[in-house]
Amino acid sequence: KGFEKMKRLLASKKLKAALVLAAMTTNMMATVAFGETASNEVLFKIGEASYVANGVELEMDSAAVIHNSRTMVPMRYAAEAFGATVNWNDAARTATITLGERVVTLPIDSNIMFAGTEAIVMDTKPAIIEGRTMLPLAYIAQALGLEADWDGNTQIVKITPKVAPVVAVQPVVTVQPVVTVQEIQ
Repeated sequence: KGFEKMKRLLASKKLKAALVLAAMTTNMMATVAFGETASNEVLFKIGEASYVANGVELEMDSAAVIHNSRTMVPMRYAAEAFGATVNWNDAARTATITLGERVVTLPIDSNIMFAGTEAIVMDTKPAIIEGRTMLPLAYIAQALGLEADWDGNTQIVKITPKVAPVVAVQPVVTVQPVVTVQEIQ
């Protein structure tokens, strides 16, 4: 009996309309807070304890901040927003972020991070702010093969996949001689 009631509820036009309205409202709220978003992008706004990933607003337990002139975001949210995994080694005070084959290691007390075996010197260090490990967003994006764009007017950082340069390809044209009926006669 409960199954039949559930089937009728799922088939009802009112439920479908409510779900569409809820999805539209969520997307509009993210647009109002962060501006228009496209798929495959993540937006962090300074002072906000939320971010937008692929058009969906998600909550964080700490706001993005500017620290030593760099945008810093909570480690876990920065990594997971891009589909990466994050591990914290408390004894070594080191964050490790993995995205596909890319592995980024960030010692908290150092301005050197490692993208695989390549050492990258940063102009800031990861920091622990109010008990949260905060990472410099632009460097993390770069090491993961992503692009970071800063809008100083809105104080929003937009992270997107790097777009491969378009290579012009010259078409190969094969010309065949045209024979007319007059030439044959």
